[in-house]
Amino acid sequence: MLQALIAETNLEVQAWSLYSLFLVIESAGPSFESYISETLLLCIKQYLADKSDPYGDLDVNETIGQIINALVDTLGPEISVLDQTRGLIIMMQELFLLDTEEPTIIQGIRLFNQFVLLAPRYINVVVTLPRLITLITTNNKSHELKRVALNCVWQIILRCEDVDIEIISLAGALFELLDEDVYQSMYKEISDLVSALIAKSPDTILVQWIELIQALMNEPSTKANENVADPSSIMQQEDEGFAGGAGTAATEVKAKTRCLHTQLLALSTLQSVLHAAITKSLNLLQSKISSLIKIAYNASAAPNETLAMAGLDVIISILKVCLPPSLSSPATKGSVDICSASRSRSSWPFFLRTVSSSNIGSDCTGFLAGILATG
Repeated sequence: MLQALIAETNLEVQAWSLYSLFLVIESAGPSFESYISETLLLCIKQYLADKSDPYGDLDVNETIGQIINALVDTLGPEISVLDQTRGLIIMMQELFLLDTEEPTIIQGIRLFNQFVLLAPRYINVVVTLPRLITLITTNNKSHELKRVALNCVWQIILRCEDVDIEIISLAGALFELLDEDVYQSMYKEISDLVSALIAKSPDTILVQWIELIQALMNEPSTKANENVADPSSIMQQEDEGFAGGAGTAATEVKAKTRCLHTQLLALSTLQSVLHAAITKSLNLLQSKISSLIKIAYNASAAPNETLAMAGLDVIISILKVCLPPSLSSPATKGSVDICSASRSRSSWPFFLRTVSSSNIGSDCTGFLAGILATG
């Protein structure tokens, strides 16, 4: 019956019939498996027919994408052994990504993401990954499209081997995206992707990460404010919450908080890079210690409590990098027992020499020496 309704020329009937089919597939689960081939051919026919219709309905194409995604859900890992079905679905996924309408493109990205999880060897990551990055970095794309693309790139970085990507360039674009107040609700997605990029980074570019963070944190900012909310609470809000009211108060708050999330993510990223330095590439970062101390100290003195605590956490990580090897904990190679070490001033000669020669001011030197003295 649904097939007959879908074949109707009335676009409204087609749209509702296709959506009903989508709900049937979701409800049936694995029991729908015997109808997958027939349903897939119907979707292909309907999508191609709709593309040739100058008055084609956008909702129809989006629903076709939802149906094909539901078919992949039904098949699960079995899709890797069904050559003909898999080939047709990959063809549709590529057509969706080439579509001009965002809801259809979103379905194509979700379909590609499913293949990353279920059958990564059958997809063309080399071609698709640059497209996804372009969608993320293009200004005139919707929040939903960017969010889905961010998640897909994150999965690719985590699961696909030998991914050819300009790591630092992409990281810089992600920080720039977060620095726009309208995209601060994507803090979690951007943070997850940045973390994945750090994990994928070879030791030789850790210094480039440090230089990127230096460029971000050394820019003068008057936007941090002690009343700014933590990103963990902001990313739970809907995008509409950032628009605020029609008054000037909402605009003023946005202007003051615009850089806070970028700084917090930069400090979190610095923590991850320092952790990698402790375990893998300590010597690469020795020349950067002085500037890192300055960044961390400036952050710790910020009026915003969340930013200040993040700065203090980075200072502790810098202490770990600067400690002599003899202070490493015997339980975990490369780790440092800060609480025990901080009770003896004589255990910090390299760190104090670094602070004294860093030209970051007597306030910073006194502050850090106070940490060492009080433990």
